Amino acid sequence: MPRADDPGRPVDGFERLARIVAVETGVSAERLTPGQDLFELGATSRQLLRIAARIAADGGLEPSLETLFTAADLGALAEAAYPAHPSATTV
Repeated sequence: MPRADDPGRPVDGFERLARIVAVETGVSAERLTPGQDLFELGATSRQLLRIAARIAADGGLEPSLETLFTAADLGALAEAAYPAHPSATTV
């Protein structure tokens, strides 16, 4: 099993989002969980805009302001920002 600090292991959408949220809110990425809410973490509307821009810069889908304000929790936001793509399609 790959270790969390292994630079060669794949990083999932939640981990990518947690790093971004940590930078903006000052909460350690390791302390963030998928069930947490951005507003409970003290995020301001300005931070939400920066989070959206950072997600896009990180290769994710930039969430709309509506998504940022209505996502149930960080897990739901991660799924919207970094949707899983099938690795192969069937014909």
